Amino acid sequence: MTSCGRYEITKPLGAGGMAEVFEGVAVSGGGITREVAIKRLPAGRILSDNARTMFFDEARIASHLNHANIVGIIDYGEAEGAPFLVMEFVDGVDAKIAQDEIGNGKIPPGLALHICTEIAYALAHAHEVTGANGEPLGIVHRDVSPNNILLSWEGD
Repeated sequence: MTSCGRYEITKPLGAGGMAEVFEGVAVSGGGITREVAIKRLPAGRILSDNARTMFFDEARIASHLNHANIVGIIDYGEAEGAPFLVMEFVDGVDAKIAQDEIGNGKIPPGLALHICTEIAYALAHAHEVTGANGEPLGIVHRDVSPNNILLSWEGD
C-alpha cells in the first residue's frame, strides 16, 4: 500500500490528462479512519512549475466551493515530490459507467433530467461563489463530462 502523508492509497480509480485518482483512507490518531479520494500528479514524472501551479490553483479554487453536488476538498499536500489533493469519496460510479455498463447505453429520461438539474445547481454555485473580499472568483468548469459526473449508490 502506498501513502500520501497520513493518507493510505488502497486502489486506483482512474487517470486523466494531468492526474491520477485513487481510493484511500485517512488515518488519524486513535484508529479513526475515513474513506477518501486522492488525486495526485503522477509520482516520478518530471513536473513543470506550470503543472504544479495549475494543480495548486485547482485546490485553492475548489476549497471555496461548499455545495452538496460538488466533491469537497479535505486537504492538500505533497509526498515524495508529488502534489496531491484529498477529496470526499463518492461511493458509486461516474455517469459514463452508468450509461454504458448499467444502462446499456442509455440513462432513463427522468433520471437524466434529475442529473442535469443537479449539475446545473452545482455549476451555478461555482459560477456565483465569491472570495473573502466579496468579489466573484470567476470560476468556469472546463471539463464537465460524463467521466467527471459522479453518481453515488444513494442517488446523490
